[in-house]
Amino acid sequence: MFDEIFVNSINVNTIIKIVIILLIFLIFKNIIVKFVINFAKKLSDKWNKSIISLSIDSTDKHLKRIIIITGIYCALLVIPFNAAIVSLIIKAYRILMVLILTGGLLNLLDTYNHIVINNNNDLFEKKPVLKTLYPLIIKGLKFLLILIAVVIIAVDLGFEELKSLLAGVGIGGVAVALAAQDLLKNIFGGFVILTDRTFNTGDFIKIDSNEGSVEEVGIRSTKVRTIEQELIVVPNSKFAEGSVINFSKRGNRRVRQVIGVTYSTSSVKLKAVIDKITDMLKKNDRVLADSVNVKFDGFGNSSLDIIVVYLVNTPEYGIYMEIKEEVNFNIISIFEEEKVEFAFPSLSVYMNNNTNK
Repeated sequence: MFDEIFVNSINVNTIIKIVIILLIFLIFKNIIVKFVINFAKKLSDKWNKSIISLSIDSTDKHLKRIIIITGIYCALLVIPFNAAIVSLIIKAYRILMVLILTGGLLNLLDTYNHIVINNNNDLFEKKPVLKTLYPLIIKGLKFLLILIAVVIIAVDLGFEELKSLLAGVGIGGVAVALAAQDLLKNIFGGFVILTDRTFNTGDFIKIDSNEGSVEEVGIRSTKVRTIEQELIVVPNSKFAEGSVINFSKRGNRRVRQVIGVTYSTSSVKLKAVIDKITDMLKKNDRVLADSVNVKFDGFGNSSLDIIVVYLVNTPEYGIYMEIKEEVNFNIISIFEEEKVEFAFPSLSVYMNNNTNK
């Protein structure tokens, strides 16, 4: 058993070498990482890449892992393993290095993406399409990194060890082909969103019965946050096949409401209320004056109906609700001034008081 694993016996000198190697790597781990990070930051500053310089700190833990694993690897090579075990150790080390380096680069991209988005609000407001396109570019780079890592590991493991996986792909080929149809539809839908500029990140949209703010446009799907703060993930194929309402593109929001007045209100009072509401709306800076339309609409079942229509000069839902609330309070004040009462659904019952004798 011993001969199957080791070439020679492990003596005291071997153990001392292992301990020394491990101690050297543990002691100098922080110093080496600090030197590498500072050197990378100086290069970034020299090239005027301050955003990259800020992102480099996120690689700290990955660099430390590389040094620790390298120390363990060097210590293991001191042990007199046979050729097969040494080959296995070398292969495992290479694979671990690929995984850690890929993880570090992915983390670096995430940090870089976060810093860019938080520090370029003005640019993204001027060009909303960049806010939508930029995360997709980052995702594409991350996918490429993962693909390269998978290929390197696959080559290192050898084709023979992947035969079972390839056989599984052959068995499930039909299922994969069918699933790929939907995937291609969603990718095409994402392409349509970007090329047609249907909407951008941050826009308030409605698709089918769902409406909310676009949080993220992905390759396969789009995330929409509703007013109730629910997160809806919509496949991009839905946008290519169906109609989308983009409320943020319209510039203005329309308000239309019917106000009921009691039948006991005189025509003079009714006319005065209509005139005052019209005047109040036209004097409001956040209401488009030429859009104001206040009229006596007709005779309802239990009220005299006044229709109020106007446009507010914002696409933002929150501001729209604030303006609408302000207008509604002003309408209540006008009713109070004119001593006019709001009508509510009611039913009048007339009783016949005649009795048979």
